[in-house]
Amino acid sequence: MGFPTGFSSTTIVAPPDPAAPVASVLDYLDQALQEYDADITLRGNGFFEFKVPIGSRLLRDLALRWRLGSTSWPLSFVGSGSFSATQLRDRVLVTADLRISQYLLTRVASFGLVSGVLGAFGGAIPAVVVGAGAGLGLGAVCYALARWEFGFWFQRLDRLLREAREAAV
Repeated sequence: MGFPTGFSSTTIVAPPDPAAPVASVLDYLDQALQEYDADITLRGNGFFEFKVPIGSRLLRDLALRWRLGSTSWPLSFVGSGSFSATQLRDRVLVTADLRISQYLLTRVASFGLVSGVLGAFGGAIPAVVVGAGAGLGLGAVCYALARWEFGFWFQRLDRLLREAREAAV
């Protein structure tokens, strides 16, 4: 048994371009993902899937963690996922399905290294107990942080799109 490695979130927004509501919302999300070095892996009518490459993820993560422990974007805990959009009258329903397993892999690997060092100096059983406990605990914390951080940004998406619409006028 393990902890969850993905989650979904839904919000309703006013589109930045009423003439192309679904496309304009997905374009805004696509631009935001490009700022995070994400690759669009599949694009279809009303949805797209993305993945953050592991190399850029590690470099970005290490650089951001050294600067006062801050992150720059709400996908700092997300490794891949998809966004879909559906028009509802004059609004757009946006659904995000996100996976954080790639992030958890990089974090749990660091604890594997620590437990390996403990195993060399303190014995195998304490190393396994410390490594497993710390890895699972950190995984649960990362999952909670991912949901909170992304949810905070996602619930403000309507305001961000409104600001983008006003800036374009």
